[in-house]
Amino acid sequence: MKYSPHLTRFFASLPPNKLAPLLIEALSALGVKYKVKLPTTVLVGGYDMRKEKFKGRVVLEGFKWKGVECSIVEMAREEVKERFSESCIWANAYFKGNPISWRQFWKATVKASQMEPHLLRRQQHPPSSRASGL
Repeated sequence: MKYSPHLTRFFASLPPNKLAPLLIEALSALGVKYKVKLPTTVLVGGYDMRKEKFKGRVVLEGFKWKGVECSIVEMAREEVKERFSESCIWANAYFKGNPISWRQFWKATVKASQMEPHLLRRQQHPPSSRASGL
């Protein structure tokens, strides 16, 4: 997967075809409306806690890690581009939804009981003797 500017992605220990049903189950438990477009893309939408509308997509992509098929899951808000007239070349692009609410939605998805057991996390390194001043 190429570089992603989004902070709303995570890695899972299951391939996309096995992770997708768990993701759908987690979205249902969170009360989020969804629509499966492709086997690896899910459109999501709804209202956040402030009753602001949000829309976006969840894309699952497979990769191999230590010989095991895993997934990268990227969640991105929908980008809307507007053009006002043919004579005016001005265009406006904006995202649907509050970025803080989108981040909270991502965290709730990651912490869902269906998803959390399959997350790949960074290994916590013990503090070095250099850092502790020894």
